[in-house]
Amino acid sequence: MVTAAVLATTITMTVEQPYLTVSDAARELGAKPRDISDLFYKRLLRDDLAPIISGRRVIQRPLLNVIAMELRRAGKLPRLREVARAN
Repeated sequence: MVTAAVLATTITMTVEQPYLTVSDAARELGAKPRDISDLFYKRLLRDDLAPIISGRRVIQRPLLNVIAMELRRAGKLPRLREVARAN
């Protein structure tokens, strides 16, 4: 028998979060949280794309591709060609 608590946990674990923190985004991209934060502080990415709410930057999942592109441009992530060659 499945209890409500088990069901709620299962649903929570399988539903993709629409918003990420800087740490979540860094974990998914394989980057350092500081490098992502620096993109916003240096104005390489606009603050309105990922506003700070209650002390946390809120990143929408579609923005991950833009963040990855800027991290690659800044030399903080390997370029896609380098990743392809390594595989």
